[in-house]
Amino acid sequence: MSISNVTVPTLSIWRPQPGKATGTAVIVAPGGAFTGLAWNLEGASVAKWLASQGVTAFVLKYRVHQPLPGEESKAMPPVRYEQSQHVKTGEKLAMEDGMQAVKLVRSNAARFGIDPHRIGFLGFSAGAMTAMNVVMKGDSESRPDFVAPIYGAAPAVPVPQDAPPLFEVVAVDDPIMFPRALVIFDQWTAAGKQAELHVYEKGGHGFGLGNKDMPVGKWPEAFAAWMVDHGFLPAPK
Repeated sequence: MSISNVTVPTLSIWRPQPGKATGTAVIVAPGGAFTGLAWNLEGASVAKWLASQGVTAFVLKYRVHQPLPGEESKAMPPVRYEQSQHVKTGEKLAMEDGMQAVKLVRSNAARFGIDPHRIGFLGFSAGAMTAMNVVMKGDSESRPDFVAPIYGAAPAVPVPQDAPPLFEVVAVDDPIMFPRALVIFDQWTAAGKQAELHVYEKGGHGFGLGNKDMPVGKWPEAFAAWMVDHGFLPAPK
């Protein structure tokens, strides 16, 4: 299901089962070329999986650009995609909503039963670009404690001094985000920041949690292990 015509941003919450919450929270930003949101594939299903891991998940329904009749609304090859008006307009709206989402979740940490210093931002495609814009253009108040761009790209700005740990996933046969996603990893490592990159041979663009029968479908397990390694989740018993 794709949601379009979003003019008022909202956060939908998925909580872990009673007694399973770890105190970690993740804001999830679905993709959709900044004109819509892949709500189930890259939103609700991801939130359900996070909740099963003890993470309190917030799916961000960020504002999207409303294309005029005849205006391009589909993701195009890299150069045209980034030059298109719907990306320029939608990217700014999504970034503003993403920053506000981090502030809201952090300022209400006690209400949500989470640790204000264990808030992550996970995004897919346009949502991954949103996550990186929030991290690289926001301030300490709006910056998450870890970030996970899944088949995404980053703005051409310096990596902040307090850049959080980064977990990244992309497929080689992604016609939109490969090899641009590799630039994020290069930026983080060149700045001496913590980063982990998973590159899969097959998966294309828009695989969400991935096909469990393919290697790309193992990335959620790798992400959970990474969160454990960085102290955002407790080690499995």
